Amino acid sequence: MITLGSANAASDHFSARVSESVRTLSLAGLGVVWILAGGSLQGLARDLLWCALLLVVALAADFAHYVIGHAVWDRFIERAEARFREAGQGFGPGTEVSQQTEREIRPIEWAYRLKLAAVVVAYGRLGLAIAWRLAGW
Repeated sequence: MITLGSANAASDHFSARVSESVRTLSLAGLGVVWILAGGSLQGLARDLLWCALLLVVALAADFAHYVIGHAVWDRFIERAEARFREAGQGFGPGTEVSQQTEREIRPIEWAYRLKLAAVVVAYGRLGLAIAWRLAGW
């Protein structure tokens, strides 16, 4: 069973290491793209543009992950508290409530997977872009 306290903790949990890594990797990747582009937008080749766009998508998905996670958990907490009020029962941080359904947390997972996929694909493309430049292609 999930308690209101653990639901609140889960709401706060969305500042985990994965999100920090996504932000760090995305910003570092944008820096590499900028260096490879020669520090100007005119030097931004199509392959680098795709890398940059994917890294920006990762940052946007990271932000969405937080916003969606917070909204989903807050809605869950509000509904649980309303059920206890309607039943005339007391509730607090240690009160046990039923678990969220998979459907309720699916948007959190979508944002999470999107940010991870965007960073992985961007770094794959960035690796190819660097390899092509080193090979003189």
